[in-house]
Amino acid sequence: MSDDGSVDDPDQFQTRLAYSPLHNLRSGAAWPDTSIVTGDHGARVVSGHSCKFAAALQAAQSGDAPTLIRIQARGAHGAGKPTANPIEEAADIWACLARSLDFS
Repeated sequence: MSDDGSVDDPDQFQTRLAYSPLHNLRSGAAWPDTSIVTGDHGARVVSGHSCKFAAALQAAQSGDAPTLIRIQARGAHGAGKPTANPIEEAADIWACLARSLDFS
C-alpha cells in the first residue's frame, strides 16, 4: 500500500483504478502478443491476479495474437529464485519476442 495506495481510500482507489491493466481492457480490441510472467509464491503479486488478467485479455481479444502466461513454480519477485528460473524465464521472453517480431 505504501507504493500504490489503498483501495480503502476513495481517492487512492480512483488512482489505482485508472492504471489497472485489468480494469482498462476493452473488448473487441486487437491486443498485441502478450506474455505474462508470474511466480506461484509472489508476495507482491498473487499469481491468481495474473491468471485473472490473462483470462480477461483472452476474452477481450478480437485479433489472433496469443496471450501466454508463465507461472514459475517456487518463483517470486526478486532474489531467492533458483538459478534455472531466471534462465528459463528469459528464454521464454525472448522466444515470445522473436515470434511477435516474426524472426525466422
